[in-house]
Amino acid sequence: MGSPARTCGSLALAASILLALMPRPSLGCTIWAATGTKVNGKGGTVVAKNRDNSMGLVTEFRAVCREKGLAFAALFDPERDGYVVAGINEKGLTVVNASAASLPDEKRLVAKEDLTERLLTSFATVDALVAEGTLFATSHPAFYLVADSTKAALIEVAPGGKTSIKVTANGVLTHANHYTDESLKKANERPTRKSRDRLKRINRLLANGSASFDLDGFISLSEDRSAGRIGAIRQECGPARKVCTLATWVVSLPKVGPPELYINILKSDYTAEKKKLTLDSGFWMRIPRPPGP
Repeated sequence: MGSPARTCGSLALAASILLALMPRPSLGCTIWAATGTKVNGKGGTVVAKNRDNSMGLVTEFRAVCREKGLAFAALFDPERDGYVVAGINEKGLTVVNASAASLPDEKRLVAKEDLTERLLTSFATVDALVAEGTLFATSHPAFYLVADSTKAALIEVAPGGKTSIKVTANGVLTHANHYTDESLKKANERPTRKSRDRLKRINRLLANGSASFDLDGFISLSEDRSAGRIGAIRQECGPARKVCTLATWVVSLPKVGPPELYINILKSDYTAEKKKLTLDSGFWMRIPRPPGP
């Protein structure tokens, strides 16, 4: 694993807490990234996630430092004892995830730890994480998009620890909630029309060969409502909707300078809480540190 510059928290959790970290059923998330020449300005990487789930669930933004490991900022599902749905650590490694909704619940809701948090506290770069790719063999079925300022990787984890990893230093990566790698497509057991339509839509929005992207461009993509109720990237919320977009996470990872983060969290009254943050050294230094031994 990557060697963190300093430690921030114990990764050990009691078995009862680990079981509570199983992600909630989710009927849709869209995740995407661009890196290299696909990014405006001086290059780098941009990563985004729209979290779609059942109305009434809570999303919280927190920056934390455990007893061991790297500090990180993330969107949490507090109703699952802090399950991380998207995050970035103090070294600039970003991890977003999506559920394997094409599987029945008894096959996908089997998490024994919050692997997203483990990745954030343990690794500084995509290369270091991919070098430890065997750790995904013990993950519950899910999809992970990880990135730093030089590249991005898409990891599909199917039942039985079967894994696909795609890495790019110059291009785009996209995913929704069904298996797309040829070696894993047979794992799809449920109909996935919504997932396929959203994936088709985000691919179409990113397909312009001459286009390059930045933080604001990805924020605009996260607001897309032009593909109808099923295929829109942003699913509208309201009393009549059971599933909608609860939160948006967009982070820019420039090759030079600190990352920039945008979050948009739906509140209980259907209004939005939006923030843009610069994740410079001052941001990380303000995170409370556990007391020393």
